[in-house]
Amino acid sequence: MIIFEKIDKLIRAVLISIRVLYYRLRLGWGVTVGGPIKIFGNRRNIIIKGKAGINAFCVIGASDDGKIIIGNNVSISPCSVIVSYGLDTSVLDMKRPHKSSGDIVLEDNVWICSNVTVTGGIRIGKNSVVAAGSVVSKDVPADCIVAGVPAQIVKKLR
Repeated sequence: MIIFEKIDKLIRAVLISIRVLYYRLRLGWGVTVGGPIKIFGNRRNIIIKGKAGINAFCVIGASDDGKIIIGNNVSISPCSVIVSYGLDTSVLDMKRPHKSSGDIVLEDNVWICSNVTVTGGIRIGKNSVVAAGSVVSKDVPADCIVAGVPAQIVKKLR
């Protein structure tokens, strides 16, 4: 039975590696994906530096000129949305009327709880927690908990 489990893990690792090469993602070692996720936009601009966990039904989208950089030990809970661009309503007849809002940076040891939306141009500091259902539209300093729509600091951790 142990042999079959090891073979199963090896096959899963190979399939994930093939999928990563196909989609041209830049992933660090130890990235785990806990179910189906949606990745769209410029996949080359999605950078996962180290060990991270992305749970089921998350949506991650990067524009051509806005990166999404995810640090080490980041946990993204189910149904979260991280998108670095929005719709530019002044040019609706163009093929790609999306306008970058800037880079999204999730520093080390960040926990994004369920159903969180992170907009473009945001930096979430080290060791921070974003509470479930929050919309992050401003930078989050390190070592704090934020919650609400829009997200505001609830508690400092240190």
